[in-house]
Amino acid sequence: MNLFSQTFLRNVPLLLITAALLCGNITLKADDNSVGRVITHDVRSRTPFFIPKCDSPKKVLVSFYFLTSAIKDVFEEKSTGVDIDWDQEKELITLYSKLTYLLDTSELPEKDRFARTHIICSELSEILDRIPIPPLDSIPDYKTAKAEKLNLWRVPDTEISIELIKEGTRKGDWVFSADTVKKADEFYLSTKHLPFKKDATVGLINNETGILDRYIDYTGPIIPVNFTNHIPNWMRVKFFDLPLWKYFATLIILLILFFIGWFLHKFTHFKSDRQKDKNPILFSIRRLILPAAFMILLPVTINLITVDIRLRLLPLEVIDDILWSAFYLISIWFTIDLGNLVAAIIIKSSSLTSSGAHAGFIKLCSRVISYSIGLWILFAGLKDLGLSLVPLIAGVNVGGLAFALAAKPSLANLLWSVLIFAGKPFLVGERVVIGNHKGTVEDIGLRSTVIRTMDGHHVSIPNDEVCNSSIENIARRPNIRRKFGLTITYDTPAEKILRAIEITKQILSIDEDEGKSDKELGRPGNRHINSDNNFPPRVYFDKLNDCSLNLQVNYWFSPPVYWSYLEHATWVNTELIKRFSEEGIEFAFPTQTLDVKQPFAVSMDTK
Repeated sequence: MNLFSQTFLRNVPLLLITAALLCGNITLKADDNSVGRVITHDVRSRTPFFIPKCDSPKKVLVSFYFLTSAIKDVFEEKSTGVDIDWDQEKELITLYSKLTYLLDTSELPEKDRFARTHIICSELSEILDRIPIPPLDSIPDYKTAKAEKLNLWRVPDTEISIELIKEGTRKGDWVFSADTVKKADEFYLSTKHLPFKKDATVGLINNETGILDRYIDYTGPIIPVNFTNHIPNWMRVKFFDLPLWKYFATLIILLILFFIGWFLHKFTHFKSDRQKDKNPILFSIRRLILPAAFMILLPVTINLITVDIRLRLLPLEVIDDILWSAFYLISIWFTIDLGNLVAAIIIKSSSLTSSGAHAGFIKLCSRVISYSIGLWILFAGLKDLGLSLVPLIAGVNVGGLAFALAAKPSLANLLWSVLIFAGKPFLVGERVVIGNHKGTVEDIGLRSTVIRTMDGHHVSIPNDEVCNSSIENIARRPNIRRKFGLTITYDTPAEKILRAIEITKQILSIDEDEGKSDKELGRPGNRHINSDNNFPPRVYFDKLNDCSLNLQVNYWFSPPVYWSYLEHATWVNTELIKRFSEEGIEFAFPTQTLDVKQPFAVSMDTK
């Protein structure tokens, strides 16, 4: 067989494909002589709903070359300097989105599929332009794939594969396999040293760089073309395959984000004590400002870095993962603070008490819901970051015992907190004595109960300790009982003892108020100690002490407001001293009288 015959036979498949493409309104370049240079692109004039054909491995490759050739022309035809304009940007986004249709991206994290798939498409284009590709007639078409029941076709002598989608809305389509997509970076690094084939579809753009470098170099729509074209050459030096100016631009954006966060931290007085802010709603709103701002600013920052600065490859993966991790953690923080705000609004509503069972139970429910949503956000974030939960779930059996032992105190405290709300031994705002701690209940949390002592100390008591201690609820007493003794001297006559009892009863009687209100009296009136007929004031001569005669006084002050009780007690004590003095009745104090008697007189006469 002579050389002419060999050449003719080798190009028969190409001639057949050319004829087919011409019939499909796809034109050929005049100098094309292989599959890599089959196509120019009327794709850019097609409807935006155009979908690349992918019903066989052959169609996948043809469509892939078809689209990458169109991308090359976009880069070449109107580029000004290094960058591209907004119209070219829109065309590239459309073309790359069509290329993405030819990839199985199921194993890529959803959050960065946009940036990663564009890189992967560019890498695959350069790989296919460097390695040998079999003639199109040897690549299975639809009939061959169906007849041979193929599920996967692999580029000879490589790991690059195209596989059949067996289920879902795209059942029957062929795409570059998930494994190929996942290993695209690895394949590119192993082939980037190879020269482009003479019949490469894309090859060098403007005889300068490959499609990947060209894609990495251009910026997004916000950064003007004139700006990037005037960047000095030393800033274009590549570091990790990216120009230095992109790192500096990214650093500036991150510094701006930091200073905005610092300003909001100072502006909102984020560390202010809850006790200093008497309005819990305003306090919760102020606490929400910082995480809410970061939830807006972080996606904007990520968009600037990925879409406009177009940081790519490993630097993008590192910074992108850090920023998205921060976003999910701040989202959890925001959810918890939002739960506190919702609880504060409900508690503040007129239909509910501002403290007590309602407040505590609402706070507990809001925290349980907030933490549950936060846990869901955490798992969703781990999934979006590409971290598999399978090892974590698989490790539960191995570390389950250790986890259970470590979590036992926390789970116990959570259970006891539920029992506290169910039994209601005390409420938020009530004054209690728990073990050796005495103070006002400020909060009943999932882990502990917080009380504020009379000295102002903030005491946090674990809930299991609370439930296992004796609890004295001072706030729930119906009244404050006062029991004290009036001691008078032993030389007080009986009639004055009776007069002392009469004076004391008069001071404690309701008649002392003369029908006046507390405000008119300038003190709590005696109605507070005569409100319950079962517990009227009582005065008795009950003891003969060693040094005094004792009058026992009992009365019950209600409502049990401690400071009002002390104010009333001050008035009672003052009146007792004043009226006893007017009647000549003396108070006794501990004394001893020594009575010395001589049995005989001693005479000492001296002469």
